[in-house]
Amino acid sequence: MNAWNLIRTVSFSALLVAMTSLPAQAQFYSLADDWSDINNPNGAWALYKAPATLFDVAQSDWYGNGTNQPAWADAPGPNPFPPNPLVPMWAKAIADVGALSGDSIYNGFVDSGTVFMHAAETFRTGTDFSSVVWTSPRAGTVHIDGGVWMSQAFQDRPHAWVLQLNGTPFTGGPLTFGDSYDKNNPFLFSTGSGGTSAVDLTVAANDQIELLIYKTGSFLTPATFVALDLQIELVPEPSSLLLLGSAALLLTAIRYRPPQ
Repeated sequence: MNAWNLIRTVSFSALLVAMTSLPAQAQFYSLADDWSDINNPNGAWALYKAPATLFDVAQSDWYGNGTNQPAWADAPGPNPFPPNPLVPMWAKAIADVGALSGDSIYNGFVDSGTVFMHAAETFRTGTDFSSVVWTSPRAGTVHIDGGVWMSQAFQDRPHAWVLQLNGTPFTGGPLTFGDSYDKNNPFLFSTGSGGTSAVDLTVAANDQIELLIYKTGSFLTPATFVALDLQIELVPEPSSLLLLGSAALLLTAIRYRPPQ
């Protein structure tokens, strides 16, 4: 084998290895870290006050008591419970809920920086369902991390959480008074009804992963606060442009002839 053929063979092998073994760069999404009190949708995240209905009002002082806790929630109207804040609501806590609300029964529920929500109530807002949706920007594989826990301030306010892919549930679980879940021991998504493998998914571009939280009691049973830690790791498929570029380099290495 002459020197050029040796170089061409080595180049071909090196490029082939690079093309087939190039590591995909993981992308990380955290609902708390990515949070916005201004924009909804916000990047890959969107908050829904009801199925297919985005929140479009961000209140600057949801409790209305000067604590200035921002929240996505409609403004309270004259009925049915003035002047109580309207639910559902989603917020990133600026302090513990007890300190914010002035009610010590919530003390210790969340830490500052935690995302929490108050579930919807059909008899107040026409639906029991509210959710956060993450839309995949590209095809790849995802791992879902984190968990949820419910305020234990009141008895008999059972709730449930469900993770869905494009509207199809793949795991979930109940939240009940007296359960063991809290900020130090959340109900992990990986221990939901779908098992540990359920939180590892293959997605296409624009696929949607939705965390739905809702009360499961009777029609007149009030909802309550639920806190959550939701993180998604996306490992994209290799870029088609990158593969085409690598293929072009391979063809160049094969076809090129040095001057005689």
